[in-house]
Amino acid sequence: MKFANSPVLFPKWRLFGLALLFALGGCSQGPDPNPSVPNDVVFEGAVKKGSSYQHELWNGLSFVLDDKGPWVIHMFHESLPDKDLVYPVNPPYRSEGHLMIGEGYGKSAKESIQDFPRIFSFLYRDRDISVAWEALNQILWPKAPKDQEKGKTQIALLPTGKGAMEVITVQYVPSPAGPGPDTISVIKFKVHLTWPKK
Repeated sequence: MKFANSPVLFPKWRLFGLALLFALGGCSQGPDPNPSVPNDVVFEGAVKKGSSYQHELWNGLSFVLDDKGPWVIHMFHESLPDKDLVYPVNPPYRSEGHLMIGEGYGKSAKESIQDFPRIFSFLYRDRDISVAWEALNQILWPKAPKDQEKGKTQIALLPTGKGAMEVITVQYVPSPAGPGPDTISVIKFKVHLTWPKK
């Protein structure tokens, strides 16, 4: 008697056990086998002029291109969604042209696109966000000269992740202000983020 094409029958208790095993992920996950290997995320996106872009990560982090005339590179954590994770750890301050994409800081749109890839650091631990911004306030608005150096030291000691943004394609349109340099209509890009697991 041949059973090659017959369904395999399991007792109900065994079927329940298999279902439970799959529900629990097959087995206990245990410690991370590679704790020294950093988190590594690569994604692509596109944004049109007049719009902003946001990419949510799994751990409360998000990458944002905020449309402020030129686009500005930001990252945020869900615990403090109004505190940028990029600006405090990417001097020089008050002249963040290296974090902007498009016309601004004396560059045309095409000149801005030539300045790629954009390399930046970011805070990845939520407990460091308030510390970094308090230190930044000491740098930008010091009450005494020593406060500025103290703020710089505090920020330098904070662990950071690394980001890189590359342009894939870009489309230009004539400037709406009339004769003059073209402006960016659509930009397609790739972002690579890495940060320690601990």
